[in-house]
Amino acid sequence: MGQRRVLFICTHNAARSQMAEALLRHLSGGRWEAYSGGTAPIRLHPLAVQALREIGIEAAGQQAKSLDIFQGMEFDYVVTLCDEAREECPAWPGAGRQLHWGLPDPAAEPVEAQPEAFRRVRDELKERIGQLLAQEGPGGGNGERRSGRMTRTLLEKELLEIQEEMLVLADMVESAIERSIRALKERDAELARQVIADDLRVNRKRYEIEERCLEIIATQQPMARDLRTIVAVLHIIVDLERMGDHAEGIAKLAIWLADEPPLKPYIDIPRMAEIAISMLKDAIEAFRRRDAEMARSICSRDDEVDALYDQVYRELLTFMLQDPRTIQRATWLTWVAHNLERIADRATNVCERVVYLVEGKIEELNVSKY
Repeated sequence: MGQRRVLFICTHNAARSQMAEALLRHLSGGRWEAYSGGTAPIRLHPLAVQALREIGIEAAGQQAKSLDIFQGMEFDYVVTLCDEAREECPAWPGAGRQLHWGLPDPAAEPVEAQPEAFRRVRDELKERIGQLLAQEGPGGGNGERRSGRMTRTLLEKELLEIQEEMLVLADMVESAIERSIRALKERDAELARQVIADDLRVNRKRYEIEERCLEIIATQQPMARDLRTIVAVLHIIVDLERMGDHAEGIAKLAIWLADEPPLKPYIDIPRMAEIAISMLKDAIEAFRRRDAEMARSICSRDDEVDALYDQVYRELLTFMLQDPRTIQRATWLTWVAHNLERIADRATNVCERVVYLVEGKIEELNVSKY
């Protein structure tokens, strides 16, 4: 008898649908397949994680997902949890049954009332899911209907998993870049050492995802759009891992510079980092949304990073010419800026893979004018 498969939908996929996904997996003991997505996904709300943690469910590793990821999948139940999602998703192809559980947005409450609002939504979802499980039976499922698509079901599940793991890797890399720049600005050698140590985790995660991708290709023989998803993930994780290496390089330079007198206030380098990080965040968001136009628009910011890099380079060169004693520190700062410039370039690469995933064509974005 096959597993029941349920998709929970809410506009932002930040709280209600994510909580429902975690609760169903927990309450069914893993015997039901639970997924969640949004029409305009954002990051998982920390109070949703906290509310679930209070009852022994850990959801911190879940990632917000666009509904586009689930195209072509069949579900026994599709459950909308907010009126906006109900209106935007009036019907879901392949849904055995569509339900609407209208629940208030706990994040819309005043800040001081939000923790209790999240608990109320959690408890309401727990009760409704319990009723659904009791109605169907914990392992329920129409085995006859599902037996003909078990191979497809496994492929869909594995495709979702590699994308979710890629999003986890992106968060790890984003954190590494942010912490490396903070270590530089605050002259915090211990924080820089943590970034360097954590780069091993980034590398391991990249190779784990790569192995999963190759295993899917070898065992599932994916075609067309499914294969494009795998190829896009394979390329993106390489760029993410290299961004992690650039963050590690900045952390090493932060350690060297921590013992040296400051050469100048850090203004342009943090600005470069801010833009590069925003490019990475938005590139991953474009992947989540399957939004090729968003991906194209992100790449124009690479010109800002390049202009700042040229400005930093010229300024540091002036320092070296005026006072040879600054050569070593200025050189190290030039390397920091170069690492940030490369991070922005690799964010552009991610955007190119989003375009490939959505439109099936390889397009070079933000081509150099030189």
